Amino acid sequence: MINLIKYHLYLLQLENYQYFRFLKVLVKRGFLPLKSGTRQKLVWTNKAKLLMMISIALHLGLVLLIGLIFGMVANLYGWLVMALIFVILSFDYYVWFGAALVVLYPIDGLVKKMVVKKAGAKLERMKNLKVIAIAGSYGKTTMKEVLKSVLQEEFETLAVPDSVNTPVGIARFIDQRVDEDTRVLILEMGEHYEGDIRGLCGMFKSDIGVMTGINESHLERLGDIGATIRTIFELASGIEKDGFLVLNADDERIRENFKKFTKGQELIFYTSSGSELAGYKVKNHVFMTDELVNRFELDSGADSLGKFDTKILGEYIIGTVGAAAMLALRLGMSRDKIEKGVKNILPVKHRLEPIINKEQDILVIDDSYNGNPDGVKEAIKLLAKFKDRRKVYLTPGLVETGARAKEIHVEIGRQLGRVADLVILIENSVTPFISEGLRAADFDSKNVIRFNSAKEAHESLGKILKRHDVILFQNDWGDQYF
Repeated sequence: MINLIKYHLYLLQLENYQYFRFLKVLVKRGFLPLKSGTRQKLVWTNKAKLLMMISIALHLGLVLLIGLIFGMVANLYGWLVMALIFVILSFDYYVWFGAALVVLYPIDGLVKKMVVKKAGAKLERMKNLKVIAIAGSYGKTTMKEVLKSVLQEEFETLAVPDSVNTPVGIARFIDQRVDEDTRVLILEMGEHYEGDIRGLCGMFKSDIGVMTGINESHLERLGDIGATIRTIFELASGIEKDGFLVLNADDERIRENFKKFTKGQELIFYTSSGSELAGYKVKNHVFMTDELVNRFELDSGADSLGKFDTKILGEYIIGTVGAAAMLALRLGMSRDKIEKGVKNILPVKHRLEPIINKEQDILVIDDSYNGNPDGVKEAIKLLAKFKDRRKVYLTPGLVETGARAKEIHVEIGRQLGRVADLVILIENSVTPFISEGLRAADFDSKNVIRFNSAKEAHESLGKILKRHDVILFQNDWGDQYF
């Protein structure tokens, strides 16, 4: 019984306490806990604890009310009946959680409003603080880490931790970490629905906006790519008048829409592919597969932005470094400090993160957090560079791709079919589309291995992998997806 209740609360938490989304998951996933276990664990946040306590109180309260109405509290038989009712109603905690959310809503809303208002007021008082806001369907975390590594060579710099991109999460970070010594604060703007980024910009005034790219990552909630474009470009209207925007010139949707959504702000473009919009050229780029280092130079014409070495594996890092270098120069940093900051960048956890098994000479590239079409394209491009290794790709596919799921995953299969030697699929609703794309690329079906769960796949890798292989883990598939 306890496991059942915790399982329901776990699913509710995965859906960010959005009750009707939780009910849909419960119907599809099943009322009872998964036999194979869950990918993650319930996190006992204050909100989770409150929901549990309120639900228990409502549960007990209803049983006692029934007992009082029917006079059951007067004798032992009545108490036994009440105990039976209690047990029966224990199966309905998905209902109790919904009722608890209703009870908690006014208090929760008031607390959130107070926390956010306090953080916003704190930022308003800090006149020497530069706030950088990052928005985009992909690449936000890497951009955040690169900016932090570069800017902290000159300024006292803070950046929100992974996945802290909601009003309350950002506000609590500001309240707890930002102080009078902080000179640069880097925020990540999360989006699920139109208005999300506009709301965040209204709460936390930003001086500089960075837009990393726009794709189909959140179509399930945003509905269509037009809504995604409008939502990401909400960042443009949220930047202070004397601020500026840094835009990814390699992203087609940014190139096609920036004139429509920007209203006179200063624009700085960055690129890794040589776009004419950017103020520099990429020169002498080489990826050293033995050292796992990208080396390149960014030439701005009259001068060089710098010569860079970085352990970030993806080729997109050229553009990200270009963005950081131009932004840092704009804030008065020297080129020497910028180059040093770039050299100190460490691979971001679970985003094309290299892990070397020296005993078997197996290279693992962990891209399990990356779940968007552009990230997949970049991962496959990276895999192709390892000419002297057997290339293995393990994936469950992508989530939240909405009506374009088939189109996107067929294309992933086609790309994989031209690069991988072995493909390992974790079966779900989109893997048949990846298989279709593999067939379209004439990929030998004998080189496709399927598992019903990630756990089974990982437990079998010891028998699958060979010495000198490179294996890329792409994306994770949460328990709320199918």
